[in-house]
Amino acid sequence: MVTLENRETLTSRIGATLEYDTRETALGAGTVFGFGHVVHDLADALSSRVNGTQLTQSGTGDWVELGGGFSLASAENNRFFGQIAYREAFADVDGDAISASVGWRGRW
Repeated sequence: MVTLENRETLTSRIGATLEYDTRETALGAGTVFGFGHVVHDLADALSSRVNGTQLTQSGTGDWVELGGGFSLASAENNRFFGQIAYREAFADVDGDAISASVGWRGRW
């Protein structure tokens, strides 16, 4: 059993995003983008309990996040999109993470 005890978070972020609008391609028209951020966790420690064992993630820390993605419309009612990001800690904490998402949206 997993119990989330402290779920409140507060994060500040500063960065930049570069975006390029694509013309008609074999996959459609849309946007390709890249981003870079510095993220600072302003919250206290987060805690969870898993099978009676207390797990605590330290609170404040600084992270750098880099990534990119796309959003392409193959037809007026269909859109294919995705994003990938890499985050690495520096300063007060250690760690890294990779996240990815992909999807399709259609209307009929």
